[in-house]
Amino acid sequence: MAMTGGTSKLLVEAYGNGNAKFPIRLYAYYKTSQSVANNQSTVSCGMYVTTPGGTYDIGPWADNRGSYIGTTSNTFDGTIPNFSGTRWLVENKTFTVNHDDEGKGSATIYWKWGVYAYASFADGYQNPSGSFTISLPTIARASEPTLSASTARMKETLTITTNRKSSSFTHTLKYTFAGETATIATGVGASYAWTIPDLASKINNATQGTMTITCVTYNGSTEVGTKTVSFTAKVPKAVTPSFPNGDVIIGAGNPIATNGGSTNFTYACTYSFNGLEGNCYEGTSTGGIVWWTPYSLASAIPNDTEGHGYITLYTYNGTALVDYQIWPFKATVPDNATTKPTFTEDNFVLTPTGSIPSVFSGLYIQGKTGVKASFTASSTYSTIASYKLSADGRVYIGNPAESQ
Repeated sequence: MAMTGGTSKLLVEAYGNGNAKFPIRLYAYYKTSQSVANNQSTVSCGMYVTTPGGTYDIGPWADNRGSYIGTTSNTFDGTIPNFSGTRWLVENKTFTVNHDDEGKGSATIYWKWGVYAYASFADGYQNPSGSFTISLPTIARASEPTLSASTARMKETLTITTNRKSSSFTHTLKYTFAGETATIATGVGASYAWTIPDLASKINNATQGTMTITCVTYNGSTEVGTKTVSFTAKVPKAVTPSFPNGDVIIGAGNPIATNGGSTNFTYACTYSFNGLEGNCYEGTSTGGIVWWTPYSLASAIPNDTEGHGYITLYTYNGTALVDYQIWPFKATVPDNATTKPTFTEDNFVLTPTGSIPSVFSGLYIQGKTGVKASFTASSTYSTIASYKLSADGRVYIGNPAESQ
């Protein structure tokens, strides 16, 4: 059966005894198939001759000495009987061609018809031979991955698109970062949404580094090739500090949320309140820190029960500053023994008052003298605005407090 489904190429045309009415033509015939997995093409080729028939048929006087086509000798033996029309000399001779890394390739086909004819036949149609080169269809190669962003933070999602050349291709994705290589996923098709792990500890004392994604392409179980793409990986986002309802109680432990960043992060926290500044916290934390708000804040607002300030939370990866966040807060002075004024009983003194003869000085005379109470009261965290003394059902104002 004659070869089908390919391309014919005219190699030689001659004429019997120089008569253009009787052309004798020699053709090459070729077709290609591909192996994507092996990055190869297979070329199948053949060679046939045509004659118009009649007086100038190719007859038994033509001495056949072997014919071939392809890259190696493929001998055609025997004589050609007198015929007209088409006769195949060589069929279905194959050879393979390796394509380059980009899937491009070409093939050179060598041919020869080992026939000898008398000088008067076909204008000296003697042992024609030669070669020609064909361009092969480009074979789809390893997938070229692209990323949804050129910069991304750890713990956030990055989409990896494989841009595969065939829907049958699958991929293994890996990452390399700061000397560590690990598999992201296997059996990936067109794309993969990847949550970047917390790798801040791999770049201690830095806030970002270059991460390389490796995409290994497979056609079935056969590896087609490997391509890479890189991006800038930043440490996780620093968390904004917060208080319940934005309030703190002076003298109490007030939590500051830090969870959500990297487990490698350390923190330094400062406060500013009505001209008073200080440190809240310094150290590591994986779930949050507690600010034991000092009573000194109360002394900064001696005439009020509440005031407003802000804290600044500094986040570090090792020694590298990741970010700082400022958060306002309202501080309330608690009503407790610490914030209330203190009274010293040892300094409580009662003395008589009024105009009486000196001989009675220091004595209490009913109806003639009053009572003056002197005492000591103080407050570290507030201003004492007034004094009131209650005794025997009566109220005395001031210090000293004096009855009339």
